[in-house]
Amino acid sequence: MFGKYRASTDIQTAAANIGIDLLLTELEAVNLAYDVIYKQRITEGAELPYESASAQKSTVCDSYAGFCNAIEQAANFTPNEYVLALFKNMDELRKKYHALMPNGKDKVKEEPVKEIELSNE
Repeated sequence: MFGKYRASTDIQTAAANIGIDLLLTELEAVNLAYDVIYKQRITEGAELPYESASAQKSTVCDSYAGFCNAIEQAANFTPNEYVLALFKNMDELRKKYHALMPNGKDKVKEEPVKEIELSNE
């Protein structure tokens, strides 16, 4: 977008006429700074060792469920339009992705040890 803006004098003139030429110049500078920070964080993130997504699934799902509960409590005890809207959206997502939540199937459970009854015959 900024390349097209700089290449066309017609666009620059139109921007000056409606008074957004300074805004576009400032936006370009901010966009360049953002791009530099974004690329730095991507390279930093690539160097960190991460677990696979499936290994983190249980922890992430538990954290999201806890966050949903906190928002639900806020909606119950201190309701306002923003908290209620947030809770409604989160509740819809919670219902939609309920199948992803671990329900014990992913965890290995040991079978209880059955005691053998000895009869006195």
